[in-house]
Amino acid sequence: MAKQYYFPTSLLAQITLLKLFVTRFVTAYATKYGVSTTQMSDMAACAAYYDWLSQCHEAVNQYDHAMTEYMDTMMNNETAITHTLPVLTLPAAPATTPQPGGMGRFKSLVQGIKNNPIYSAEDGKNWGIEGAETTIDEDTMQPNLKADIVGLSVVISSPKQRMQGTEIWADKGSGYQMIGFCSGTKYTDPAALPATAAIWKYKGRYHLHGEAIGQYSDEIKVHVGG
Repeated sequence: MAKQYYFPTSLLAQITLLKLFVTRFVTAYATKYGVSTTQMSDMAACAAYYDWLSQCHEAVNQYDHAMTEYMDTMMNNETAITHTLPVLTLPAAPATTPQPGGMGRFKSLVQGIKNNPIYSAEDGKNWGIEGAETTIDEDTMQPNLKADIVGLSVVISSPKQRMQGTEIWADKGSGYQMIGFCSGTKYTDPAALPATAAIWKYKGRYHLHGEAIGQYSDEIKVHVGG
């Protein structure tokens, strides 16, 4: 069964994950998986510093809200009321400021742990580094293609959604033919744009485990040339 990537997209969720890992990846596990005390000290410092940054961010947001209300009151409220100018108060900073790029170091550390022959997925779940299991319906998966003219070429965008890639098909007046395979998220049609106006049509189909699966995407049309 496929799994989602363990690393979240939001900054706050990333901080929560790192704090969980630092709390639960105790000395016994560090010894078991060959993680040095220097690495663990670095991760602990990053977790504390990023948590402080998130608290500062929240304090700034609250200050911004209070300041907006204060400005509105002073500018538009004619009632004689005494108002206090908001003050921004930040929490005390941690003793250690880590080197930039801590999340990159964290992901490298996690990859090293997972590459260890003795790695246990159950351990990984406890530390928060195992993604949730997902079910892929190989009969109904369908790309959502988009097309743009960039310079002198048509560029097709296709989200991967944990697929190996997308077959790109085009109909330029003589029926659909497969013109290429997109292993990333963007594919540039190698054909030059025509001198006269025309409509080019595109569709795509996902690949998984080395073969096409699911349904073709909805057809998209691109006005070219002219």
